[in-house]
Amino acid sequence: MDISVIVPVYYGKKFIQNLIRQIEQCSLQLPDVQTELLLINDAPDDRLPEYISPFIPVHVHNTDRNRGIQGARIKGVELSSGTAVLMLDQDDRIAPSCLREQWEILQATGADAVVCRARNVGRAVYNRNNPFEAVSSLEYMLSVGNPIVSPGQVLIHRTAIPEIWKKHVLRHGGADDWFLWICMLKEKKVFARNEAVLFEHVVGNQNKSWDTVGMLASEQDVCAAVKEAGLLTREEELYLERTVAHQAGAHIHMLEKFRKMFFVYDRWLRLKQEGKRISGYLADNGWWNIAIYGMGYIGKRLAGELQNSVISIAYVIDRNAGYMDTEFPMCTMDGPLAPVDAAIITLVEQAGPVRDRLEKELGVPVFTMEELLENLETAGSVCQQDAAKKVGGK
Repeated sequence: MDISVIVPVYYGKKFIQNLIRQIEQCSLQLPDVQTELLLINDAPDDRLPEYISPFIPVHVHNTDRNRGIQGARIKGVELSSGTAVLMLDQDDRIAPSCLREQWEILQATGADAVVCRARNVGRAVYNRNNPFEAVSSLEYMLSVGNPIVSPGQVLIHRTAIPEIWKKHVLRHGGADDWFLWICMLKEKKVFARNEAVLFEHVVGNQNKSWDTVGMLASEQDVCAAVKEAGLLTREEELYLERTVAHQAGAHIHMLEKFRKMFFVYDRWLRLKQEGKRISGYLADNGWWNIAIYGMGYIGKRLAGELQNSVISIAYVIDRNAGYMDTEFPMCTMDGPLAPVDAAIITLVEQAGPVRDRLEKELGVPVFTMEELLENLETAGSVCQQDAAKKVGGK
């Protein structure tokens, strides 16, 4: 066998047919390479049936106990027969050319692993703040954190997976892949980089990435595991400890950010249920041509709503504009901005400096989303459903 795709399954029967289809599509681009799919069921009370594919062998292993995601991955490695392994989550998505492109680079370079570019929740993972080059840097892994969003980005020579990682199973799941990369890089394993975007990380409600308490505990487990294994120098351990402490603060900050976003969404939805539309408020004030600052979660929703209204989106400003693939014109604040009627900042924090700069450069009204929704609420502007749709002009 050449490639083994290993998928821990945890109450995830609904994902399996899609997983099989994805690996089948990949295998069709590799007719001379044997590919197998291993489904490691980590929910003993929800046994998986056998699955049959005309294109690839599908092996189901119903575990006798819950091992956690690292334990399930390790079990999959033990049962696999491929020269190379790819560890996917049950709801991940890969391009049909993923295995072919990764395999070809692995073979051509003689590397121990190859990492492709990725998207995470619809956004490019790598930008000027998170450089793609960091995926092969031990220093970055220890002093900043894990730049690889998921093991699904990485095709690995099975023999390059360190025994230390197999023997030291973290008590809490979530950061075991970070632990794996640290182990591999410390053992001088070579990581090649594939510039193609072949992987998309999908974060569902069962995904460990959203389990803040679990991730905090898992990252602390990484520190304990490397110490127990004697893997790092004392200086490297200190770097890692500081990084874990910093990430704890970052997790808490993210929760606070999500709390603020929740209140924006709640107010926004309530106003829409009352028949009040942002597009109607903007039109009532003669602001037909709009700039949006920020293409995050709120920015995407706002752009999508205005796109189907009488309001035109002149452009979207984002510091990572060069790394985004959207249907809207994108730019950064580095160059001159074209004239607009108004600008909306979709950030829920640290909007002050952005507002000052936009007001100075554009000379038009600039609102945060909170302010815009408050104005909409107090103005009582009601835009009927049919009036909010595209009418081909002002």
